[in-house]
Amino acid sequence: MCAITKKTNVAFTERERQVLATLLRGLPNKVIASELNLSPNTVKSHISRIMQKLHAKNRTEAVVLSQHAG
Repeated sequence: MCAITKKTNVAFTERERQVLATLLRGLPNKVIASELNLSPNTVKSHISRIMQKLHAKNRTEAVVLSQHAG
């Protein structure tokens, strides 16, 4: 079964959900950092963890997979 169609129960932290919401809007790391009052490196860390949890290869795939994961 294709990863994009497989429903998964991925547990995100509250901050990861906030970062993911900004990714859905297509914002770059610097803007995400500014909006969420985080450092750009912290944003990178959150995005990296989100991608690991979703087994995504890039930000775009993470956004798509997050929509299917619920």
